[in-house]
Amino acid sequence: MPRNQGTVERIDARGSKSAIEAQDARLASTLDLKDLSDREGAFLATCQKIYRRDFGCVTPFEEFFWSLVINVEDDRWPTPDDVARELAIFRENFEDMDKWARVFVASYPTPTQSTVTAEPSAAPEGAPIRKGFMGQPRPPKSRKAATRA
Repeated sequence: MPRNQGTVERIDARGSKSAIEAQDARLASTLDLKDLSDREGAFLATCQKIYRRDFGCVTPFEEFFWSLVINVEDDRWPTPDDVARELAIFRENFEDMDKWARVFVASYPTPTQSTVTAEPSAAPEGAPIRKGFMGQPRPPKSRKAATRA
């Protein structure tokens, strides 16, 4: 399920979900849609598309993009070293998804048209949030903060 649907558990360093929700509300209120140019609207629409297609490590580029943006959202502007680390994770996730997608396609029959109901950019109903490739809980996104300390 994309991060924008359902409840995404983001907990800050002090373990406060309400602090994250307050931060989200504060940042959302700063979005200026007045006098928005078509170029700005197109950029925001593209960001929204990426955000809504993000299913974690199974969508490598979306995960890469999200990880950079979430750091900026938390006032941790990425350094070249941060981006290099995220790029290495992107490469690993990309290669893993290529491998596992090929294994999946080779292992299972093609679904019939009647069983394919979701659009490519939509999540299957009831899909889990923030799970790793094999359904294991994913580590929190604050791993960069821990490595900088």
